[in-house]
Amino acid sequence: MQLFSILAAMPLIASVPVARIVPTDPLLYEVDASTGRMTFMVTGMETNGCDIVAEVDGSPLGPMSEGAHELTVKLVSRTDGAVKLSNRYPIVAKRIRKNKAFGRRLNNFVTEVLREPLSNGERIFENPRDGWVFIGFDRPYPKTRAFLDGNADPVVTWRADEPSETMRWLPEGTHRIRIEGADEGGPLSVRLVKPLKITARTFANEKTDISIGRQGYGWDFFRRHLLHSFNSLTMGGNWRLKSAEGRMAWGNAELLKRGKRLMAATDIRPGDAALRADREGMRGKFAKYAAYLDGLALEMDENKVNAGHSEMDAFAEAVWELAVSGDPRPVYVDYCDLPSVTLTNVDAQVSAISATLNTGRGHGMLVPEMYLGTRRTLADMLRQEEMAVEYIRSLRSVMPSAPSHTIHLLGGWLTLGEWTSDSSSEADIKVLYDRYVRRLATDPEFADVGGLGMSTLACDEEIARWVGILAHHYCIEGRTDSLAERYGWRYCTGIVKNGDFIEALKHWTAESAEPDGISHMRRHGYGGKRGQCRMARTTMESGENFALFRRSAKAPNRLSQKIEGLVPGGLYKLVYATADYDDVLKPGGKRPSPNNLIVSVSNAVMLSDLSWITEVPDAKAAARAAKKGAAPHCVTVTHRCVFRASSATAELTFDDSPAAPGVRTLLNYISVTPYTAVSAASISESSIHEKGKTE
Repeated sequence: MQLFSILAAMPLIASVPVARIVPTDPLLYEVDASTGRMTFMVTGMETNGCDIVAEVDGSPLGPMSEGAHELTVKLVSRTDGAVKLSNRYPIVAKRIRKNKAFGRRLNNFVTEVLREPLSNGERIFENPRDGWVFIGFDRPYPKTRAFLDGNADPVVTWRADEPSETMRWLPEGTHRIRIEGADEGGPLSVRLVKPLKITARTFANEKTDISIGRQGYGWDFFRRHLLHSFNSLTMGGNWRLKSAEGRMAWGNAELLKRGKRLMAATDIRPGDAALRADREGMRGKFAKYAAYLDGLALEMDENKVNAGHSEMDAFAEAVWELAVSGDPRPVYVDYCDLPSVTLTNVDAQVSAISATLNTGRGHGMLVPEMYLGTRRTLADMLRQEEMAVEYIRSLRSVMPSAPSHTIHLLGGWLTLGEWTSDSSSEADIKVLYDRYVRRLATDPEFADVGGLGMSTLACDEEIARWVGILAHHYCIEGRTDSLAERYGWRYCTGIVKNGDFIEALKHWTAESAEPDGISHMRRHGYGGKRGQCRMARTTMESGENFALFRRSAKAPNRLSQKIEGLVPGGLYKLVYATADYDDVLKPGGKRPSPNNLIVSVSNAVMLSDLSWITEVPDAKAAARAAKKGAAPHCVTVTHRCVFRASSATAELTFDDSPAAPGVRTLLNYISVTPYTAVSAASISESSIHEKGKTE
């Protein structure tokens, strides 16, 4: 394969910074043919007494014909004309459309280029750039189909429980849509949209299954609630299958048929610093992922934008080989160091950023893990947004086109005991996500937003569906109104008070069988890595507080609170965390029972089919860790119950009747938030939802 013949020639990384003349504006594949203007930055060496000299096909950089050219850029001494450094790049010169408006800009994500009554026949639209285009009807029509550019297979067709729409990556230029079977007249819409990426752990195994979150929701859930809201999917697990036929089994084939871009993840971990600094090792990583060899695009996970020179240089030089190869598949690069600080090591960063953006002929993407998390107050939450703004400003100062090639990855790691950004029991993360995506869609600071991403690997089905709803509402429909406000949701619900026992047992009524039956305790560090793994420092500290039950042989202990602010008939999600306190003090012994507490909610009907528990680590994970000799981790149990309220108030009660005498059970992270049972497929521009009732 040509790509690997190029990679095989890469020298090993040196211990000193790698010198390179980096193109910073525009991208190599977006040069203005009328001017030839380009800017550069020299990294890895001093430039005193030198000038940058650029030539195209042997002539000075300037106006040029449209099409492919070769750029040679040199660092030349002013005193003796010696060439200190030289790099060559392929470039593509284009006729840049200046100040020409296309369609109707709906928000920062979406521009509508065609909207007219749905009727049979052909119509044309103009796509002003290579990129994603949405084509859809206002609602599903069983007999109506849309065909694109003369192809025999329809791109929009009726599917049960799905909207009649598609997203396709289309080249710049004029395109034709043909409608057949239309007998009623809702609007046909064509919109320019951005990359919308989801990580869904897509396995092409014997069951052609797709796993969403720990509950393992499969293909049917995925296609009904998420598939239509995203156009790019990160794959996982397919490379383990030995045959190309197995890797491209029905699951993959169906996704490709629907126009999705499939990504092969390299899964480089934060601890792989030595690997990230070793270009030969990185090349081996690429070769390992068979799905990439099968033609999928590449996603490189767990990089650090503020890493040191050795890591950054090795990574940048490896990616530059991909960028200059002309391979049409872009590279998406995830950055796991949170964007709470601006770029600090620009000399190393600019080369990695430019290399990434220039992959896929100028369609590479940065994917910073924004991972905005719930905080105890709205003010603390808003400070996170401002950090994201500063991060984007910092990227823009390094490379002007970087923000338009940045996918904001919301998160999805929402599991106590493993890692969670939903770390405050007092807030509703659905409102946080709605507010942030709405800001991306409407704030001028994000006018050049590159796209939206989400992981569903460790979140529950409600959050997975909610992200699909948000992506469709803001990033496909182009809406600017708040969905959370439509439903009447608040960031801090106030339904449960002091659910993390930060104020000891305030707002709670304790009925102890014996004097020490229920007490408030605080254990330093329990909210962090050796306990519940809450993301932010402030909420880690919240997780250190808990109510401790000690089961008496005389009778169970009861802890209760009157909760208020419910809407009769509304659905709500109750979440709480428990642990065996002896297991917390000394993990690794006999596996504790996950059911030492029971909960009841008066004036409510529990929906058992929407309720479950999650143990982290589960028994299999704990056994694997023990086999590897890893230190044991205490078991955190997260309980989820969905109920329908029949009154504005209810009594929330916990008791330890299932526990054996003497068992000590820890309780915290108690929250009640509105539960939504809808999906993006059931929300339309004309739909109206009664506040508090989201079925």
